[in-house]
Amino acid sequence: MFHSVPNFLLPPDYSVAGTVAQWLRGSFARGSLRYRPDPPGTDIWCSPAATRRAGGGDCDDLAILGASMIAYAGAAPQVAIGYHCDGRSCSGHAWVEGHDGQGWFLLEGTSGQLYRFFRPQGYALKQLIQPATMP
Repeated sequence: MFHSVPNFLLPPDYSVAGTVAQWLRGSFARGSLRYRPDPPGTDIWCSPAATRRAGGGDCDDLAILGASMIAYAGAAPQVAIGYHCDGRSCSGHAWVEGHDGQGWFLLEGTSGQLYRFFRPQGYALKQLIQPATMP
């Protein structure tokens, strides 16, 4: 999926988060990844490998998958935990925030939508979780 490329070979406008967002959108469009809610009354957080094997997951699973891909590619993501409000109600939600070569971003793991430089209305942050890195 990703191959290590020296930074000097990347175009100046290259975006790690943008590449992952594009991959997520393509995976959703092809049906190889989809939103899969947890069973009622549970909140199960899956590893990126488990999410890929299952062909998707809920917001926290997809945020963890996106953050792991971004971290592997060398940027600095965090899994954001909070609420998403749509004007009628608010519900618990998870997404990815961080910095790459193009600046601050918010990646919505359930759609692949990428926002730059601001947190859109409706996202209420409660906690940021830094992914662990392997030696």
